[in-house]
Amino acid sequence: MDPAWRSPETSSSPCDLPPDRLGRLVLLLHGMLLHPVYLRPLEWYLRRRGHRTLNLGYPSTRHPIEEHAVRIARRLAEEEERSPIGRLDLVTHSMGGLVARRLLTHERHPPPGRLVQIVPPNRGSAVARVWRTRALYRAVYGSSAGWQLGESPEEIDRICGVPEEIEWGIVMGDAPPTIRPWLPEPNDGVVSHSEMRMPGAATTRVGMGHTPSLFFPETWRQVSSFLERGRFISPEEDPE
Repeated sequence: MDPAWRSPETSSSPCDLPPDRLGRLVLLLHGMLLHPVYLRPLEWYLRRRGHRTLNLGYPSTRHPIEEHAVRIARRLAEEEERSPIGRLDLVTHSMGGLVARRLLTHERHPPPGRLVQIVPPNRGSAVARVWRTRALYRAVYGSSAGWQLGESPEEIDRICGVPEEIEWGIVMGDAPPTIRPWLPEPNDGVVSHSEMRMPGAATTRVGMGHTPSLFFPETWRQVSSFLERGRFISPEEDPE
């Protein structure tokens, strides 16, 4: 197996899980140019709360979204051979949310539970549309998935599909207007909120930018709340 597809040993032992979590797996998928280590703090938080996790890496710039989904489906099948997966929850960052959509709508997978996307470009990315024809963009982001990020919302939906039988939540980040002044407001400095939203998906906002949101404890609390209760923490609630 290509080392880029290997995952660190991150799954919790079944004997450590509360009864209501037995058989459930939380799949974590990072975004473009990142690595599973960026999701490690969030993963540790979820594991402390009793979740069994699988934090997968994939070569984000080297293949299209469709190929990423195929390979992740194969990795899930390998995981299920070791320990049955009765329900699959997913937590994603940025482009990982598009890979998750493709996985859920086009590939074989365990029964779906809940999907939490952190700052996803669900409607594509205006930044990618502006820059994807430039040589520097292609050198950094590649011409496969990096090019697909600049597609129209309709083409994104065609490529990735729109999951229907799943509870869906979206964590949106915030950045100062000076970061990307030409992006529609509000935005996280990379993706606008209008590009993140999907019909029927619950949303919440955290006060951090596109990648820093991964390291923000409020993001972790909101993700775990949605995984465990199917809803985000409201301003009136005690987060703990």
